[in-house]
Amino acid sequence: MVSLRDLSGRFTAIPAAGARLPADHAPGTSFPGLDPAWSRLVTAKTEDGARSFHVLDTGPVLEARGITPTGTILAVHGNPTWSYLWRHVIAGSLERARSGDAWRVIAPDQLDMGFSDRLAHPVPPAAEAPSYRRLPQRLGDLDALMDALDVDTGSRLVTLGHDWGGIISLGWAVRHAGRVDAAISLNTAVDHPTQDQVPAALRAAMAPAVLPAATIASEAFLKVTLGLTEDPLPEAVREAYRAPYTSRLGRGGIGGFVADIPAEATHVSRAALTEVSSGLCSWDKPLLLLWGPKDPVFQDRYLADLQSRVPHADLHRFEGAGHMLAEDRDLSAPIFTWLDDHFGAGASRAALESPAPAGRVLGMHEQLSTLAGSERRASPAVVDMTAEPEAWSNAEDAGTGDRALSWEELSAQVDALAVGLTYTRGPPR
Repeated sequence: MVSLRDLSGRFTAIPAAGARLPADHAPGTSFPGLDPAWSRLVTAKTEDGARSFHVLDTGPVLEARGITPTGTILAVHGNPTWSYLWRHVIAGSLERARSGDAWRVIAPDQLDMGFSDRLAHPVPPAAEAPSYRRLPQRLGDLDALMDALDVDTGSRLVTLGHDWGGIISLGWAVRHAGRVDAAISLNTAVDHPTQDQVPAALRAAMAPAVLPAATIASEAFLKVTLGLTEDPLPEAVREAYRAPYTSRLGRGGIGGFVADIPAEATHVSRAALTEVSSGLCSWDKPLLLLWGPKDPVFQDRYLADLQSRVPHADLHRFEGAGHMLAEDRDLSAPIFTWLDDHFGAGASRAALESPAPAGRVLGMHEQLSTLAGSERRASPAVVDMTAEPEAWSNAEDAGTGDRALSWEELSAQVDALAVGLTYTRGPPR
């Protein structure tokens, strides 16, 4: 077994570095589909001090248009991508934005990823290496970032995630179930049975002797992931994804994420993963699963696990698509259609609550009796669209083909049925 001490002797330390805007860090990169107006740097107070995040945020753009958001989407990328993953969703949100119906999209680069702060790493990535971010810390990072952004708690809040970002966003939603109104996740997993092998696509990269070389010293892990698309990415898009990671000094977070996969029961992040997976079983809010079935990492067994935990989840499978689903398909239409279906265009959280009744709410039998004695007593209450005329007991109905019961007739039949049930049960003892 290769120890951390053995690996450290062959590892060149990575220094810390500050967050930068994409155009400043990579001035020669075009970043297709990414509007520089969406980019901002945000400093947040995390558990280990102030950290700067690069964030794609449509809030300032909406404000410039004079539009107040009626909801917020917190979009969290996975490994080894960055917030560029969500550019089509962001563009779609702005295309649909209008007064009284607008989603603010906040898509941060996680710490040590994208163009956010780089952490110092004196040792190579490993489960026991303390300089790398772990799942509990990443959940805390989202807390700090959302506090720094001062998101309106009176409007709807939805989480969106992919890959590791799926685990983190779902975990954050579970922790803040009273605040989060819905969750959306692309290919991800919230549990891996410790007795099962990790998918082969990850197994090699996780080997301690291989992990630093595959994730930090080289672009191997990055290149393999960017190749998990239905069609090859356009060169300019591929270069945009690579831009934060062209140097080993920018790839520490990639290795840290792989090292944090809690496949073993003793892993330092296993308890946090269990908290997420068990908490999801109590999730009673809307959940949308967007799935690319040709994913060698997040296979259908992980989808089945998610569905077993949240049976009411809505599923949209995109046949032919794989791990990089956001590149294989335009997800903005299904996402915003689903949100409209669940919340209604422009509805605030307060507007979604049922209004107080105008008066005393009648019971079902009281309502029936009231209607049977009202001016509507002869109006149809029930219409049978399937039964043949001979199925009706009334000869006149059978002759005319009338298949409706009026409120008065329905009340009489219910009363007769009630008398029959009372007779069947006998007098109370």
